[in-house]
Amino acid sequence: MRLLPIGHQQPNPSRISEFRRRILDAQSDLFVQILLLCQKAGMVSLGHVALDDTKVQANDSKRKAMSHERLL
Repeated sequence: MRLLPIGHQQPNPSRISEFRRRILDAQSDLFVQILLLCQKAGMVSLGHVALDDTKVQANDSKRKAMSHERLL
């Protein structure tokens, strides 16, 4: 492994991926524990979250949206 001067180091994507894969189960358990602690401290309330993924077709162009007349 070649050592680079501080400030010139680049992350290795395969090492990051391998690390994330290795700690995935522990990370999920830790996240749940943190949420439960926050709930006991009154910092959060746990419940259901619903997301809406409705797609709406836009009828405008970037050129029109950023036109001088429209900005005024």
